[in-house]
Amino acid sequence: MTQPIPYDRLRYYLEPDDFIKLIDPEGNWKFLKVMSSEPMGQERVQFADAANGIAAGGVSDNNRVAFQYLEPARQNRLFQIRPTIFAINRTTGLLIDEDTIPPSIEMEWGMPAGNVRGGTDVPSNVTMNGIANNNVGGITGGRIPVNQIYNRDDPSEVFDIWAIFGAFPDFRIVNNALFPLGGGGAGPLDFDWFIGTQGYKYILGEVTSEEEEKLVNGELSYRGITVGGIEAVTTRA
Repeated sequence: MTQPIPYDRLRYYLEPDDFIKLIDPEGNWKFLKVMSSEPMGQERVQFADAANGIAAGGVSDNNRVAFQYLEPARQNRLFQIRPTIFAINRTTGLLIDEDTIPPSIEMEWGMPAGNVRGGTDVPSNVTMNGIANNNVGGITGGRIPVNQIYNRDDPSEVFDIWAIFGAFPDFRIVNNALFPLGGGGAGPLDFDWFIGTQGYKYILGEVTSEEEEKLVNGELSYRGITVGGIEAVTTRA
C-alpha cells in the first residue's frame, strides 16, 4: 500500500532556480527566475486592545505594518506575505481558541497601500443553482473571514499576498460581528487583537532566451504570480 506523502509546510514557497510568470495588476507579465530565497521573521501589529476597540459594524484604521523585511527596497525583490490574525486574552496571556472567532470579522487589504484589492470592480447579479443572488462581488467581495487565516502552526497559503518594489500592502479589519473587538468592555470579543505576517523574500533574475522559449512552449514549469493577489495560473501539478 502506498504511504501518504508527509505534509511539507514549505511546499508553497519558491526555491532557487524556480521560474515564475510575474503578473502586475494591469495584466502585464514577464518570465523571471528565482536566484535566492530568504525566510522572513514574523511581524505583527496590534489593532484592538483595552483602550482602543472596533465597534460592531466598524472598520479599523489602515494598518500598514512596518515590514522590516521589505528592506532593502530594490526592484529585483519579490515578497511572499502570508497574513494571519490572532487574539490574546489579556488576563491570561493565552491565545484565544479559533472557534471563538466568528466569520463576520473580516480582513481586506490594499495593494499598493490605500487601494483595496481582492474584489471585482463592480457587483453584479448572478443566478446559482436557480437561485438569484443580488450584488455579488464588488470591492467588498474579496474580504477574507479572519477565522480562515487565524494564526496556527501553519497559516493558510491560500491567501498569500505578493509584493514587489513600490507596491506594499496595508490591512483593515471589518467588524460585522454583534460585539466590539477590544475596547475594554465586557463583550465576548474583548481581547487584544493582532495582524501578523510571515513569508519569504526572493531575489529575481532574468531568464535566458533559451529558457524563455522553453517556458513559452511549456517545456519548463513555472508558477504564475499576481502582484497583490492570489496566484493566477500555474503549470505545476
